[in-house]
Amino acid sequence: MIENARRPSVWAAPGGGEARTPGLEERLQAVEAQCATQACALRALEKIEVLQGRIAALEQERAALAARAADLHAVLSVSRSLARIAPSADLPQAILPLLGRACPGDAVALWRYRTADGTLARVAVLGAGPSETVILRQGQGIAGLAAAAGQALLVPDVTAEPQLDPTELLAGPVGAYLAVPCRMPLPMQGGACMGVLAAQSVTPRGYGLADLDRAQALAEPLASAWGAAGRVEAVAELPARTILQDAVEREAARGRRTRRPFAVLRLDLEPDPSAEDLPWLVALLRRQIRRADLAAHLGGAAFGLLLPESDPSAAMTVAEKLRAAVAFARPGTVTVGYACSPADAAEGSSLVELAERALARGKARGGNCISGVPGAEGLPPA
Repeated sequence: MIENARRPSVWAAPGGGEARTPGLEERLQAVEAQCATQACALRALEKIEVLQGRIAALEQERAALAARAADLHAVLSVSRSLARIAPSADLPQAILPLLGRACPGDAVALWRYRTADGTLARVAVLGAGPSETVILRQGQGIAGLAAAAGQALLVPDVTAEPQLDPTELLAGPVGAYLAVPCRMPLPMQGGACMGVLAAQSVTPRGYGLADLDRAQALAEPLASAWGAAGRVEAVAELPARTILQDAVEREAARGRRTRRPFAVLRLDLEPDPSAEDLPWLVALLRRQIRRADLAAHLGGAAFGLLLPESDPSAAMTVAEKLRAAVAFARPGTVTVGYACSPADAAEGSSLVELAERALARGKARGGNCISGVPGAEGLPPA
């Protein structure tokens, strides 16, 4: 009886034979349940890790959007400030502090395109760069190349760039450099370059595409501000009608003494040039005449010129040169009337009147032509 009490109890499975004890089966079920619970926990952890990755990616996007928003806010602030600057103000000095806050780097410079000789002049520097005036030809250096090509340029390391001109360095002989042309749309011009915005970082590869985009966004309002200033300068630079008339009278008095010829030209453009057209039209006219010649803006679409030492043949050549150059650069017509001394008249006032009448006859014939005094040498009568 004692021996039977010590033997473990068993239960018979259906069909006979010894089966597992009920306690082992329960433990196996508990282990299976625990494994299922752990599997669910692992799947939950995997989902959490995926969500954490997505959250990290969203945080990066949020930071990038915040940085972009800050850039746009800086550009908007500069644009509004540029719009408030009077065209008569010292534009480079007024603009530089704004650009220094918005454009990254150790130094910022403004290069102004000079229509008289087609060069770039560094008009202002903010930072460690020199303050003396530096002149670059179009295509010379990074700034000159940006102006000539009309495209923004990014140099990651100036020490490895042979195109760089040493005189355009702003903050030392090392670092990154970017140059952005300041362009504004003009009829038939594909965008006139008003100047170049340049910046330098003393850290090699210190600029990226985002910096280039920001500088390009700043260049557009800068070009508009420069254009507004240029329109004021263009009108101020060209003499008025009274100055032209006084110069014609003085030339007529000299001609009566010396018998040296001279010519008076009148130009009319159709349609009238807009305020945006005026700066490059003035520059275009000046490139077609000599230093001794005088060009005057008579208002609206009217221009007048005095050509010393010019006979009728020379006057007609210059008139056709001006007509062709302006007609090629903008849509519309250009009509030119001219009169010469002593061939047509000796008095200055008479020459101006004859040039006006010649212009009126040319416009009556349909315009876009050259018209002289009827009966003059080489010209048919009216």
